[in-house]
Amino acid sequence: MSNGRSLDDVLKTHARWMEEESSGFRCILDRETLNEAQLQGVALQRAIIKGSTFLDAEMSGADLARASIDGADFQRAMLSGADLGGAQISETLFSFCWLSGAIFSDAKLRIVSLRRASARDARFQGVCIESCNFTEAILSSASFHHA
Repeated sequence: MSNGRSLDDVLKTHARWMEEESSGFRCILDRETLNEAQLQGVALQRAIIKGSTFLDAEMSGADLARASIDGADFQRAMLSGADLGGAQISETLFSFCWLSGAIFSDAKLRIVSLRRASARDARFQGVCIESCNFTEAILSSASFHHA
C-alpha cells in the first residue's frame, strides 16, 4: 500500500480501533488500488475510503456499515451480502457489481452508479438517493421502503 503498511496490518489496526484500543487506527484507504483483492467478510465499519479502486474484488459479506466512501470504483466487484448500512457514499461506481442481499439501509447515496448491477434482494430501506444511476440494474425483490 502507498503508506508502506500491508493491507493486513491496516485491517488489524482498524479492528483494534473499533474495539477502542489505544494501539488502533481508523482505516483510511486514500487512492489505494485493491483490484481483485480477496476481502470476503472484511470488517471496515466506519472506514474512510477515498478514490480507491476495487475492480473485480471479492468482498462478499464485507461490513462497510457507516463507512464514508467517496470517489471509489467497485466495478464488477462481488459484494453479495455486504453491509453498507448507514454509509455515506458519493461519486462511486458499483456498475456491473454483484450486490445480491446487500444492505444499504439508512445509507446516503449521492451520484452513485449501480448501472447494470445485480442487486436482487438488496435492502434500501430509509436510504437517501440523490442523482444516482440504476439503468438496467436488476432489482427484483429489492426493498426501497421509506427511501
